Amino acid sequence: MGTRMTPFYDQAVDQWKRTLELDPNSAITRMRLAKIYLLQGRYNEWLAEWKMAASLLEVPQGIALQNAAEHGYSAGGVRAAANSIIQEQLKQRTQGMYEDPTYIAYNYAFLGDSEKTFQWIDTALQERARGLQYIKVTPELDSFHADARYRAILQRMGLPNEDRVWRAGAPAWPCFR
Repeated sequence: MGTRMTPFYDQAVDQWKRTLELDPNSAITRMRLAKIYLLQGRYNEWLAEWKMAASLLEVPQGIALQNAAEHGYSAGGVRAAANSIIQEQLKQRTQGMYEDPTYIAYNYAFLGDSEKTFQWIDTALQERARGLQYIKVTPELDSFHADARYRAILQRMGLPNEDRVWRAGAPAWPCFR
């Protein structure tokens, strides 16, 4: 997942840390740093930064997602964390809270579940979900680029099918606000 940008992860960590020196209470910076830690497999640091970001934002839904990730991770590792996040996202949707279906799709993609990934992307298309703006750059979908369904979705969205992307600042799994 996300191997095209791997050489730049260390540089990104350095940059986000310098940014935090300027503003240690920047939730967005902490979320971006958490994402890079996740992509590097630095799961304890991922959870710690995400927890800080969630507490700074003080959004109950985001705190619940982070707590779900933490509990899942402690119970069974990163795949269990992904499943816990998805369960919390689905719970929030059934409770009438808006949870962007694109991020649910990206989380299923992280787990390699292509059927549920495309089901939730279709829901996102129907809802015109905001998270679709990252469909070409989110690392979770890298392995789906050759899938005819992925290319059909890009065509439906009016996006070119070539695989040239720019990832700077694009959020990826775990997908949270």
